[in-house]
Amino acid sequence: MGHRGLSILKVTFLSGLVFALIGDYCLVYKHLYFLGIISFILSLSCYTLYFSVGQKLKILYSIPFLIFIVCMYLYLNGRVTKNLLLPVFVYLVVLSSLGWRCFSRERDYKQSYIYGSVGAILIIFSDSLLALVRLGTLDFMFANQIILGTYFFAQYSMTQASQLEETSHPHLAEGSYP
Repeated sequence: MGHRGLSILKVTFLSGLVFALIGDYCLVYKHLYFLGIISFILSLSCYTLYFSVGQKLKILYSIPFLIFIVCMYLYLNGRVTKNLLLPVFVYLVVLSSLGWRCFSRERDYKQSYIYGSVGAILIIFSDSLLALVRLGTLDFMFANQIILGTYFFAQYSMTQASQLEETSHPHLAEGSYP
């Protein structure tokens, strides 16, 4: 207890960052694209798990994210090949779960909540825009710059949320999952 080692919680968050880095690398190369998507799903899952520890489910908070999933799916249905619909749906569910769990932390860890929620919204925006551009359903000037800018600020915000939460509530960083 008196040592400053890495808790399971910290390892989970750091794993999310590492998987995001692997995903970034893989998206550069067409032949590694699928591996990149898997890496991002793992990254988002790590973040979701990290921000879920000790939190109530708060089902009502999931409603905006469920609406987002339905709207994106309906928009993409008919615009992308049928074999991509299931992977896109899975990604939308994982992506939306992060938003739901970050927003479910409302009233807890105020500053961390703000950074986490902003980070989640920016990741959702960035990943959605990336998907729309990559799937060929949307194209506009400076799309790549907007995607990268929001993505990097999202990662920064998530990291800040993690640091603030562990600084404000060190008991979260010391233990394992309940």
